[in-house]
Amino acid sequence: WLARMRGSRIPLDVVACNIQLKAHERMGELVAAGSLLTQMMREADGLPPPDACSYNTVIAAMAHTQPTKAEALLTTMLDTGLAATEISFTSVIVAYAKAGRPKEAGKWLQ
Repeated sequence: WLARMRGSRIPLDVVACNIQLKAHERMGELVAAGSLLTQMMREADGLPPPDACSYNTVIAAMAHTQPTKAEALLTTMLDTGLAATEISFTSVIVAYAKAGRPKEAGKWLQ
């Protein structure tokens, strides 16, 4: 989808990238979602930097099966200076709770 936009010389903005991230999430394409977010973080290929919505989409996707990766993304998000939201924290807390790892979940409750 983003390639078609590039081919049509339509500028890629964060909204278009977030839509693509959400599509990857809904199709269960965690690797593709993570890859796109990484490209956005590097501003590779003219992509815009990610916003809180970008991070939250991938954090929520990773939280279903990979709580450690979800937490790493939340930490990266905070390190970049973006403000985390309730979605950011809740996704990580619930991920660890479902994985039977209450200690890690509790860390984010404080």
